[in-house]
Amino acid sequence: MTYYSLERHLPHSPDQIFDLVIDIERYREFMPFTFEAKITGSTANRLLANQTVHIGPAALRFASEARFHRPDWIQIKSTTSQFRNFSIDWKFDGTPEGCRIHVQVDCVPRSAVLDALISPWIEPFTE
Repeated sequence: MTYYSLERHLPHSPDQIFDLVIDIERYREFMPFTFEAKITGSTANRLLANQTVHIGPAALRFASEARFHRPDWIQIKSTTSQFRNFSIDWKFDGTPEGCRIHVQVDCVPRSAVLDALISPWIEPFTE
């Protein structure tokens, strides 16, 4: 998996969508795979977290950093050794009907095996 981009309009405010995306410790409540996250540090515009995603038989553990400007954007990066590149960029644009969401994901695992494990779980979100 390398890169994908997604754009959707939702009938919610940018503040509501921002709050949902930034609250990573609650992802396990609605993600289709087991997800654990622990925030390890924060400032007014930055979060550090350790995350574990259970995909099939594999447990993928990684650290991430989220920089953000509420409610406009969130940029997530990881420099964990399992990835050649890992970034997720969210942008939230208010509209009269709600919020237009733009998401760009660039995720390149170092291992072809890891890529083969991740891709089937991520691809449904890109449709």
